[in-house]
Amino acid sequence: MGLNFRKTITKGGARVNLSKSGAGVSYGTKGARITRTAKGKTRATVSIPGTGLSYSAEAGGGKGKSKTWIIVFIIAGVIILYSVLNKIGVISGPSISDILNLL
Repeated sequence: MGLNFRKTITKGGARVNLSKSGAGVSYGTKGARITRTAKGKTRATVSIPGTGLSYSAEAGGGKGKSKTWIIVFIIAGVIILYSVLNKIGVISGPSISDILNLL
């Protein structure tokens, strides 16, 4: 078993993850997160908070790979954009948490 290291710094919806592989960054809210890993890969994750259910997809699937990552990125982007605009008061409506509690 090898030595592992990881440190996460959180500010608002942004996270910086430090590990022996390098630094990765992510931004999101409950239900959606877009991540740029230390190895340069981009990943989107959508989830239903409190259930343990989530789906992640990495961008740029190789030849013959499914393109579901495009749909996941669009869904994650819409959830994050809605959450940010709602938080700063540009739009008004229920929060993402309120919407997800209805499920």
